[in-house]
Amino acid sequence: MFSSIKNIFNKDKAEIQLRKEYLGISFRRRDKIDYPLTNAPENCYGYINDVSLCTFELMSIHENILSIDHFALNSRQIGKKYGELCLRAFAALVNEQNPKIEVIHFSLYRSTSLVKNSEEKLLKLKNARVRLLESISAEEIQVNHPNNYCYDVTGKWHKSKWLL
Repeated sequence: MFSSIKNIFNKDKAEIQLRKEYLGISFRRRDKIDYPLTNAPENCYGYINDVSLCTFELMSIHENILSIDHFALNSRQIGKKYGELCLRAFAALVNEQNPKIEVIHFSLYRSTSLVKNSEEKLLKLKNARVRLLESISAEEIQVNHPNNYCYDVTGKWHKSKWLL
């Protein structure tokens, strides 16, 4: 569902690689190998035509819940409306590679020092995260403010909402 295979010709190695795509996004590990969702998930990086798009970090799986504690767009992609596409494409990967996962739980709290040191930028990031989770129909969206440098936006995204 929502996936395709793209042939990539690697000039350095003179070989053809098949690159799996979800909604036009290929997900890879740091070493650029296609991303495998394991029981101890590594960081995952999304690309469109080899251009860095997004990052998923600090993930874990417990029973049927995948927890993601960090999702970010590449700084050059912010404001281009790629957030929802990245999340939906990653959910398609999750559905294909680990169909037992029923819920993706988000806890989005990390930011750069540039954002942490500006209340205005911190509020803007918090609001963008809330809007992003609302756009994918996540439930139980909450905002916590554990300290002056962080807003933690949490929500649960049930599988029935991924497959729209």
